[in-house]
Amino acid sequence: MSVWQWLGAVWRGHGRLALLLIPIGMLALAIAGYAWWWRLLADRIHETVVEFQEAQKQIGRNIEWNSFEIQGFPYLVDATLTKARLLAPDIGAVWDGERVLVRLKPFALNKISVSLEGEQHVFYVAEGRWIEADARADKALFRASSRDTVQSISADIERLTGKGRIDASDFHFILENAELGV
Repeated sequence: MSVWQWLGAVWRGHGRLALLLIPIGMLALAIAGYAWWWRLLADRIHETVVEFQEAQKQIGRNIEWNSFEIQGFPYLVDATLTKARLLAPDIGAVWDGERVLVRLKPFALNKISVSLEGEQHVFYVAEGRWIEADARADKALFRASSRDTVQSISADIERLTGKGRIDASDFHFILENAELGV
């Protein structure tokens, strides 16, 4: 008996069962395909971050972090850097951040959001200036999107507090709410 004859015999004997199993099989394939797509995006984000780190080294800057996690399956691709640090001696700047969360939706690749969480420290010394600031926000979310020829960047900040120094002058700041966009 050939394979085709066997399939024909099974179909005749179990046609209703086959009609039930075909959609289940297609659904299983769709779920497996989506899981593969999500993993592909997560791997690409990891590669992009490592390439960015290498590109910064090539121009004399250093970016490092304590941990790098990618999670959020199945709804989002969330990449989290903890204890991130960017040292840019060419421009006289240092930035330290407690956490940076990059969020991407698997079916909205033209939109990305970056959230700065926890304590953020910026230090800049160049051209005779000394600027330093420590800040913390309940929400510091930056979004970017691109469609055809239109790009947009927006920021949504809530309860930004901190202290800073410009040259010899100390200052404190509180920003209750701000929305910016270009």
